[in-house]
Amino acid sequence: MAERVIAVEIGERITRVCETDYKGKGEIYHYFAFDTPEDVLANQSVNKSEEFRRLLTEQLEQNNIKTKKVVFAFNTMRIGSKEETIPVMKENKLKDYIKTNTARFFPVNPEDYQVVYRINGPEKEDMQRVRMYAIATEMVQAYEELAKFCGLTFLDLEVIENGIAQALRKAYPQGNVVNISVEEQNSSITILSDGNIELQRNISYGIEGAVDALMQEHTEIESYVAAWEMMSKEYFVHTNLDYESGLDKVKDEATEELRYVISNISRILEYYISKHQGITFDTVLLTGGGSGCKGLSELIAAETGYEVSAVDDTLIPGVSKQENALIGNVLFTTVTAARNPIGISLRPAKKAMMAQGLEDLSTAKKFFVGCLAVCVLLVVIPAARMGYLTFKSNAVQQKIQAMAQAKVVYDQYMKTKAMHEELLQMIQLTETPNDALLGLLAEMEQGLPTEAVIQEMTADAEAVTVSLKAPNKKVAARTMEAFRSFSNVRDVSTDGLHKLEGETGTSGEYAFVITCYYQGTAVEESTNQTTEDVQSQDTEGEAE
Repeated sequence: MAERVIAVEIGERITRVCETDYKGKGEIYHYFAFDTPEDVLANQSVNKSEEFRRLLTEQLEQNNIKTKKVVFAFNTMRIGSKEETIPVMKENKLKDYIKTNTARFFPVNPEDYQVVYRINGPEKEDMQRVRMYAIATEMVQAYEELAKFCGLTFLDLEVIENGIAQALRKAYPQGNVVNISVEEQNSSITILSDGNIELQRNISYGIEGAVDALMQEHTEIESYVAAWEMMSKEYFVHTNLDYESGLDKVKDEATEELRYVISNISRILEYYISKHQGITFDTVLLTGGGSGCKGLSELIAAETGYEVSAVDDTLIPGVSKQENALIGNVLFTTVTAARNPIGISLRPAKKAMMAQGLEDLSTAKKFFVGCLAVCVLLVVIPAARMGYLTFKSNAVQQKIQAMAQAKVVYDQYMKTKAMHEELLQMIQLTETPNDALLGLLAEMEQGLPTEAVIQEMTADAEAVTVSLKAPNKKVAARTMEAFRSFSNVRDVSTDGLHKLEGETGTSGEYAFVITCYYQGTAVEESTNQTTEDVQSQDTEGEAE
């Protein structure tokens, strides 16, 4: 029987908690949700919060949850991640390979980060695609301290996108499967083909705007969770984007807030289909906190042309018997965090405490073991000493002979290595990685919207990073689409939109950073390659 744990997903507005199996099938025993206090999430990490501890402790007691062990879930918007093609090798060698090459994969100090990974699938002969996550040690420590502050025992962290992918791989070893996870301020799409993870994309839009539209109209709603639960019981969104406006103000505003999410979902699915001619999706799932919004699945189905399915007993045992059938969709991302966590190492101090606990034997046992060891040594050492010295002498002679041959191999290796490094230096002298910069600047001058303001721009050998400011989301979306259309750009990524604060509150403007990768700086994206956590934005036509 699997050990029960608490799985906790701290969102920007809602914290979801469930009691489930640790590294088991993932059955849901108890669950609840509450408004996330404002002082918990900060700087892409967590803080100790008295209000959070009070709410969590009260709900655990009310739901009669006894276990004190916890696993936290968080999304990739808060960490660095990327996919690399790596030679196929055994598990222990792959760990050492990634650890040794951390500085090459991520521009960070390896001592300050933990790099964990999952294997996405084969790339070509003797090569495999590996998704890596760089998680700051300070972030791990912050979650450990929060768990201790709440009277819980920290077990592990899990990347939400990784938990989703691993659960889908196990449940759908064959066919083409899509999981659409809609959260408060962001969404993600995961596509699998025959058990291999083909594509994962993030979208910097979620359900938050629709919930806020409902709360503005119904001022009697006191909390975000109350509004969220209300949307799961009544239709507050239209079931398609081609609706007759003016008949229901709340539905009109909520649906317009979801338009950004729906249009990006449609665009990503169409992009994948265009790269894989002749395929279709066998299963399309809707999960995450936003999946509880009544009518959202119908809206996605109407705009994409694919029937949207709910989480069933294949993914979460017994979910069909739950009183609320939607709870499986909403808690899917939370449950998968405890099912197969990615494996964050404990801090060295914590390891030392565990080792000390194992050594904390009784005085009588220690004395007995010590006496027994002394007796064995007094009897064995005199008889074994001569045999050991003889063996040591023979071993030394064998090493001398072996090292003579090894020296020849080593000298040849060092000579070859020096020639290889000299050749690489010669190649680098002939490269001009910034050839595309002037062409990109010309395209930016012609193609960027006049309302978008460039605040800062930096360039390196592979990409140009541009910090911009836009008066609204539509201008930001047009700006992002303009960069995607430039001929000198291979790929584009963004860190999402950030509201700018003024002296009197929100200014209405948005700031964002776009990174443009030059054409030819890497192997062009193949039909089964995943881009590195690109935050998808609106197409130009949709934004206008």
